[in-house]
Amino acid sequence: MAEYAEIKRSERVFQSVQTLIHEREEFWHLRSAKIGLFWVTPDAVKHGRVVLGQAKRPPALWAVKTGLDFIIILSKEAWAELHDDQQRALLRHELRHCSVRTDADGTPRTTAGESVARDEAGRPSLELGQKLAYCMAVHEVACFHRDLEDGAKLPGLDLAVQLCRQLEFSFATAGDEVEAVAEKTAAEVA
Repeated sequence: MAEYAEIKRSERVFQSVQTLIHEREEFWHLRSAKIGLFWVTPDAVKHGRVVLGQAKRPPALWAVKTGLDFIIILSKEAWAELHDDQQRALLRHELRHCSVRTDADGTPRTTAGESVARDEAGRPSLELGQKLAYCMAVHEVACFHRDLEDGAKLPGLDLAVQLCRQLEFSFATAGDEVEAVAEKTAAEVA
């Protein structure tokens, strides 16, 4: 049976999360979020692979009681085996799942359903008393693309890098073929 233990503010991993949130603009929305960090032992296994980390929203009653907006659960045993850069890559990946609701044009929304105003520099800026409407972001291509930009430091991600590069080549080749057909068709019509 899995056992969970809260990661204390004094632990390095907690401090790493805070540093990432405040240093990386992509995590601006998490600067006001309350994130609980937990160790799990033994390792969780899904589809035969160890789950290194998992970000989630807390159950509603628990969120009310604790005030947490997100929970990140990390495998304590696997964490100990990761190098510093792999640990940071894992934290960045899990933080990317912690998102904010947006309207159709990508403007962040508040819990009251209002659009978040922007400051003079165009950055989202919460007014006093406003709270962002948080949600979970699913695994999507953009998320993995940012993971790849981070240098594919997570175990097993090097295989994903190779597959994505093959897909990029396939898409690029297909795109070139489509352009050539379009040019030929345009020339025939003229």
